[in-house]
Order: sequence, then C-alpha cells, then structure tokens
Amino acid sequence: MNQILEASKRISALVADAKQYSQMDRAPFQVANVHDLLYSTLVMFADRLTKDPGKETSQNPVITVVKDFDKSLPEIPCYPADLNQVWTNIIDNALAAMRDTGGTLTVRTCRYNDNMARVEICDTGPGVPADIREHIFEPFFTTKPFGEGTGLGLDLAFNIVVKKHRGDLRVESVPGDTRFIVLLPLEMPPVADVAAVDDDDVDDDDDVDDDDPE
Repeated sequence: MNQILEASKRISALVADAKQYSQMDRAPFQVANVHDLLYSTLVMFADRLTKDPGKETSQNPVITVVKDFDKSLPEIPCYPADLNQVWTNIIDNALAAMRDTGGTLTVRTCRYNDNMARVEICDTGPGVPADIREHIFEPFFTTKPFGEGTGLGLDLAFNIVVKKHRGDLRVESVPGDTRFIVLLPLEMPPVADVAAVDDDDVDDDDDVDDDDPE
C-alpha cells in the first residue's frame, strides 16, 4: 500500500510539472515565478540528465545539473509557456553539446541592473566558435547533422525574449563554458505594448519546432 501511495505522489508531481510546463490552465500574459518555469522545464529533460554520477560509462556519459537560484527574485510579468519554449530550446542545445563527453548543465538566476531578471543556462561542452556565434540566432542556421536540427530553435527563442518580452538574449562561449544569458524586465511593459505583441504573437509561433545550433 505504501508503494502505491508513493507512486501516486510521484505521478501527481509529474502531472503538476507537466501542467506548469505547458501552462494549460493559465492565461497567456501573467506574473509568474521564473524558478517554477525553469524547474518544470528541467523535469521534461529528466531522461537525459543523471542524478548518480557513479553510473557514468563511455557509452553513457553523465550530465549533471547545478541549480544556482536567487530566491529573492520577484515574480516577473511574462508569457510563461513561451518562456518554457525558450528554456527548452537552449537546454536542448546545451545537452546536445555535451552528449558525447558528459558534463555539467548549470542554470543560474540573479537580478541584473535592478530592473531585470538574469537567467544563465551554461554547459561545459566544446564551446561555440566566434564565426558561428555571429549567426547563431539567425533563422535556419544550424550546425547539427542533417535531420537533427531545423535552425529555428534559437531564432524562436530570440524573438520570444527580445520582441515579445522586451528583453535581451546573448551568448558567451569559450571551450568548456558556454552561457546563454536571458534578460527579462521585472516590471510590466505599458498596456499598449502588451496588446501590440498579443496581436502580433511573434509571427514565428508557427515555427515552434525546436532545436538548433551548438
């Protein structure tokens, strides 16, 4: 009976995380806790992350997760489902960069210049060369093998962060330390701005399919 109860709790937690990730029961624009969004996205990648480094083999390199969250960050005005798509695309690229060697995925949050929330998604992969970084947010640009990437994931992420949230998305990279840095306003934009973006809905929402370079 205890095992059944424990399994029921785990299933309930997974359903809650899936609802948080998809934002099925939420209005499009609202105030949300960025850490809840990041947690729910990480849950979706659970099968590609390892909690036990002792299980590492040459065929199964371990990718561990480090969460360094500034819990003093206030909730932010945002489109939660869209931000989850941003985290998904960036994390997917980070994991792809480390799939052959393993490594560490670090997700970090802090306040930036008092008026922005800063989210860093970092990996210890081989890095992104400067000539690729120049094009990394361009549509249809990908370095992945044919059939693995559409070249739309980071373009979509850029549009969501910069155009839809009036934020910023940038990448810094050296071998062993690649960081995608997302900056999001802590205050709600003017009502007219929100309405304009809603009508627009980032034109690229049709491109929602996901991964792309690293």
